Amino acid sequence: MTKKIRRKNFLASEGRSLATGLQGQLTAEEWLYLYGQIKDDLVGAQTDIFASFETNIRNRYKVLVMDTVAL
Repeated sequence: MTKKIRRKNFLASEGRSLATGLQGQLTAEEWLYLYGQIKDDLVGAQTDIFASFETNIRNRYKVLVMDTVAL
């Protein structure tokens, strides 16, 4: 497997965890940064899958930021 494929697989796994609220090896910020780096390399269904992870992670992260600000 090439480095790009391993990176995509890792980000898919981590994105799935973060999008569902589970703790992964990456923080939401790290995942979003790495997603931005590979976004142009995604093709077909990968684009939709990663976009849904991004949306879910951003929505979940907004809630966390709002909770922190409220404290």
